[in-house]
Amino acid sequence: MNDNTIWRILLDHLNTWPDKPCEILYDRFEKEPPTMRMQQLTGTVVERKYVNGSFIGLYPFVLALRIDGLDTETRLDASDKLDALTGWLNANPPDLGENRIFYKFEATTPSQSAIYEDGCEDYGITVTMRYYEKGA
Repeated sequence: MNDNTIWRILLDHLNTWPDKPCEILYDRFEKEPPTMRMQQLTGTVVERKYVNGSFIGLYPFVLALRIDGLDTETRLDASDKLDALTGWLNANPPDLGENRIFYKFEATTPSQSAIYEDGCEDYGITVTMRYYEKGA
């Protein structure tokens, strides 16, 4: 399986989240908040490999939400949105194709990752998708 396929599947799936505040982009933010991005970390990490070529894979990525950060309510809402997204992902797993079986998403607690001079703030979570891929 090539990682390019996984990130495309995940990005398309993330953009079906009904409560997303904006379109989720790959590896970039829009100029004006709110804006969200998905950023690939390492590609698939093989956790366990079997003799037949099957494996358990971990696919880590970051989801980040940039907000205007001008009030406490907006900041709290950013964390709540990212928490809700993690719950939605596990309740609505992506279709990874016929040779892959989704197991689960695990995510860190949402946290502030950057503050900018213009008042914008980034909040993010690191998400790991665990899945099984069938061998030959």
